[in-house]
Amino acid sequence: MDRMNKEIQLDKMEKEWGRLRTDKEKEMGKVNQRKDSMRNKMIRKGDRIFARLTMGARTVIEFMIDKVESMTDLLLEVHRATVGMRGLCKLYVRNQSRGWAQERLYFLGKLTDQGL
Repeated sequence: MDRMNKEIQLDKMEKEWGRLRTDKEKEMGKVNQRKDSMRNKMIRKGDRIFARLTMGARTVIEFMIDKVESMTDLLLEVHRATVGMRGLCKLYVRNQSRGWAQERLYFLGKLTDQGL
């Protein structure tokens, strides 16, 4: 009888462990999907891009551009437009051609002082 109770308890524990593991895998899948969605925000040549850089409540620059080929090119345009400025900003980027938008914190620093 004792052995049967132990087997039943062991069975229950295995089922509970399986359920917890499945829940954790599902949770991790959601996290990975969010990361993938941030990575999949592409910019291709000819895409219509809207960008706004704000410091506090003040809009520093705001422009539309369609000659950039990547996020790196867009950031270089932001650097050129903000030479000499320093500080923490919020950069809002919208790709009208592909239908996505994102906002991220951005620090203006040494690169802007070099005029890149």
